[in-house]
Amino acid sequence: MKQAREIFGYCLAVVIYLGYFTLIGCILFKVVPAENKDLARSLFDTMTVIVVLVTKFFYDGNKETAAKNEMIYRSTPLKIAEQKESTLE
Repeated sequence: MKQAREIFGYCLAVVIYLGYFTLIGCILFKVVPAENKDLARSLFDTMTVIVVLVTKFFYDGNKETAAKNEMIYRSTPLKIAEQKESTLE
């Protein structure tokens, strides 16, 4: 399950990067009509933020966070209700 989630994340990142570079190519090599310049600029700005977030996710200490999350997932939860009852007696 974890491996399928990782593969999906990588595929989604590839699609985002390909879309971003395709958008850059279209803006550079195609003429954008004057009435659509604001829309193209807004789309470019939004895609730039998304690409920065994806890059930050993959290169900003994600391994430590994943290891911590895996450790928490595998740990045995404390039974707080039983502990409270035993301390009251």
